[in-house]
Amino acid sequence: MAGRKRKYTTEVLESIVDEYFNKTAVFGQVSATDIANFAINELGYKDIRYFHFTRNKEIKELISKVNNLYQEGNIENNNVLIEFNPDKFMKTYENDKKTQIIVLRHFADRYNELNHKVLELEHLKNQIEIELCEIKNENKKLKEKNKELNQEIKKIKDRNINLNKFAILEEQLKMREYIKEKNLFNGFDEENLMIVLEKCGFKPNKIDEEEVFETIANTNITNEEDKQNSEQKEIDEVMREIEDLI
Repeated sequence: MAGRKRKYTTEVLESIVDEYFNKTAVFGQVSATDIANFAINELGYKDIRYFHFTRNKEIKELISKVNNLYQEGNIENNNVLIEFNPDKFMKTYENDKKTQIIVLRHFADRYNELNHKVLELEHLKNQIEIELCEIKNENKKLKEKNKELNQEIKKIKDRNINLNKFAILEEQLKMREYIKEKNLFNGFDEENLMIVLEKCGFKPNKIDEEEVFETIANTNITNEEDKQNSEQKEIDEVMREIEDLI
């Protein structure tokens, strides 16, 4: 009993497979369903199904052969270029021109895709280098600005230290003048006198106390002599005025 006549001959199915590989960039295992969907959507075979390819021994072997060519290169990493040995390729498919075309087309598509990715990565690398250069320049400017600010802060600190010194000195000078003017040294005992001297900027712990008291005594004598001289001067001026009147 004769078998059921095939709806699609081997020649027709083979031409569909050829067209599929001719128009489709394939980077993985190809299934009969993929080819059948291509035939329906792109070639207008509305009633063709995957089993038309799988039930045809020659077509099934053709699809399997192509898949086996790239089984190792397509499992996980599509970014790895398929290893291609031209000598082995020509020896294996020397008498199979159709498979040669399929394999070489597949290889060319894969090469073009990876080459495009290399160009994209190169462009990205250049952009990153430009941005990195800009960041380095900005960082250099910030460091220079930070150095200037630190120098300005140091100047301000030094100025504040000097101002504080001047303020303390001014306060000490005013206190010295006040004590001298009011002749208050004689009114302090030794302990309080040391405190007043320290407030006035002296360092009693570094000065011989006898010298301090001698200096104060001399100051008091000088003040008393100045006072007497002033009174005598006033008396002399009054006497001269009286003489002039006589």
